[in-house]
Amino acid sequence: MNQRLPAVIGLNGPPHSGKTPLGKLLQQRIPDAVIVQPSLVLYEMMQEEGVAPCNMLYHDYKRRPDSREQLIRKSREYRARDLHVYEKRIVDSIEYREARVVIIDNVGHIADEMEFYDNHASVSMLLRLDTPVQELEPLKSRRRRLRTCWEGDSRTPLEHHTMLTAYDLHQMILLLQWLGRPLTPEEAGPYYGIHSIWTRYFAAGESA
Repeated sequence: MNQRLPAVIGLNGPPHSGKTPLGKLLQQRIPDAVIVQPSLVLYEMMQEEGVAPCNMLYHDYKRRPDSREQLIRKSREYRARDLHVYEKRIVDSIEYREARVVIIDNVGHIADEMEFYDNHASVSMLLRLDTPVQELEPLKSRRRRLRTCWEGDSRTPLEHHTMLTAYDLHQMILLLQWLGRPLTPEEAGPYYGIHSIWTRYFAAGESA
């Protein structure tokens, strides 16, 4: 059993920005990484409480016409009882504790979500996508300047002490490909600190 805390990557972005494809890409680059979705934790809690069908998959449940409202209502109810209810369940899980790298697919529902993971990780990094993948200019440029909740969503663009921001999924992919190279301090420039952390904690086959 891994006695060290895992390294954590949080994915933040508006609807349709490509967080889930980014998580899958990261798992290809880091084959031993574990992907965790807080939305599935919410659904498991609803199943345990008997307000969601025990024999129905989350993606099937989401197709129901009233599912979005029910998920939002229950999530607010659970958060009201304990602000970090999902994060606590995640870090207490065997899957989390035994992982070398954990990817949290979808953070930003509360402002200090990444700070919580700071206290339960060897290191944490935030990857933030600022615009939907298929959105056209000049809306992409306009949306990137927003610092409030995204339109039609309860999540907020997060800030973190260790983070990468990208215009969209395509730019993030190129940025990660570049950071994965053996860069000198001069080549990496202001990204050298991020590059060093990535190489030490997240690169495949590496450990702190």
